[in-house]
Amino acid sequence: MGSQVRGFTLLELLITITVAGILLGLAVPATQVLLANNRTVAATNATLGVLHNARAEAIRQNQRVWISPGGSDEEGYSWQKGVAMSAEVDNQASDDILRRTGTIDERLVVTVRNANATPRAFGFSPGGYLLENLAGPVFVFCNSVQPQNSREIHINAGGQIRMKTPEPELTDCGGA
Repeated sequence: MGSQVRGFTLLELLITITVAGILLGLAVPATQVLLANNRTVAATNATLGVLHNARAEAIRQNQRVWISPGGSDEEGYSWQKGVAMSAEVDNQASDDILRRTGTIDERLVVTVRNANATPRAFGFSPGGYLLENLAGPVFVFCNSVQPQNSREIHINAGGQIRMKTPEPELTDCGGA
């Protein structure tokens, strides 16, 4: 009685590995785009949450609430370190941070137009209006992998906060 050996030939194995390699090569770039888009959405949503919370707290507590960069490094304050909110008590800024986002991934470039990267960069009045910045800050979250999926957060003088996708031809990631 002869025994039959069952298995793959070397040629079948090489073809299978080649096909798997091609499929993997196609999947990696798509995964990088997906991850970059998820980072953009997560950072935008976290910042939106802090901004909405800051405005609501200003109205609820009938006091000024300030927005600042989330931290500093040897180069000074940076929006890349996140966004922090603090309440003002008796016209003095509190050292207590009420809420803060985490540090934003360095692959996502964050800039803010019409607001300096300083403590008390801008704030909300007890009525929910924007303080001392009639131009209105604009947060730009630049997706350097796929710039057309970048996001902007606009705050107008009335304190209204909205997120939008910038026009593709206006999206500039600053060489990121």
